[in-house]
Amino acid sequence: MKDKVELPEGTTEMKVTIQICSRGWGEGLAVDVDGWTPDSAIQIIVDDQIWENKIPKGRVHHNSYYKHEYGESFPTNAFNVSGKHDVTLTIKMVGSKGEDVLKWPRIDFWKAILTFYIHEATPTPIPIITPTPTPTPTVTIMPTPTPSPTPIPIITPTPIPSTTPTPPGFKAVFAIVGLLAVAYLLIRKRQT
Repeated sequence: MKDKVELPEGTTEMKVTIQICSRGWGEGLAVDVDGWTPDSAIQIIVDDQIWENKIPKGRVHHNSYYKHEYGESFPTNAFNVSGKHDVTLTIKMVGSKGEDVLKWPRIDFWKAILTFYIHEATPTPIPIITPTPTPTPTVTIMPTPTPSPTPIPIITPTPIPSTTPTPPGFKAVFAIVGLLAVAYLLIRKRQT
């Protein structure tokens, strides 16, 4: 499987968690006993960074060495994706002997869950600059003669009557009271 993954802005690290299928053949990561090598594994690759989960020789089920039961999951280490907008995610099986594909490593996985880590930058302290005080200039006040006032006619505006707005829901109160009265009368009429 190979796919391009767009990263959320500011992502610095990414993890991949493989969820094993719960309706498979009983083992999640397996290789046929005859096809096993010490390098039999799943590789999860993000761009040029490789994480590997090897299948050990030992546990056998359906003539296969296996690791992880159905329904389990396993996460990778964190991949460094700082400064990138997207990455190429590759999931592949490696380490087989022979040409018989039925003996190659295989995985019965349900989904790959991607986790993105966005680290917030540490704030840089900003120096506080205190201004140097400057001397206050001296102001001399000189009186100026006041001109004689000119009478201004005063116009009194005529008030325009405005309607008093009804508060919101005021009509709703009357509607509810009316409905309750009708309901009361209907119930009373049924009882008689």
